[in-house]
Amino acid sequence: MPRPGDRHLIAHREQLDRLAQALFAKETLDEDEAYAAAGVPRDAAPGALARGDVPGVPPEPGMLPKPATDGSGPPVAASPNTQPKVNT
Repeated sequence: MPRPGDRHLIAHREQLDRLAQALFAKETLDEDEAYAAAGVPRDAAPGALARGDVPGVPPEPGMLPKPATDGSGPPVAASPNTQPKVNT
């Protein structure tokens, strides 16, 4: 007797196989690479929709705003020197 998730896995077997092949080849994939490997269009990706990354789609309630980046890579934290001073 099939388990509850089996139908979903069977229905998406081809996508899962492509994703597994990409992981074997590269070992690590970022979100965009994983969706591309599985053949999922970026504007249909659940994470992109939830964050509001898709033009015209607002972020879902509770999603944090995108962190600031310096334009050359992953998000960067503000340095202590850039924090506003508070007078007490």
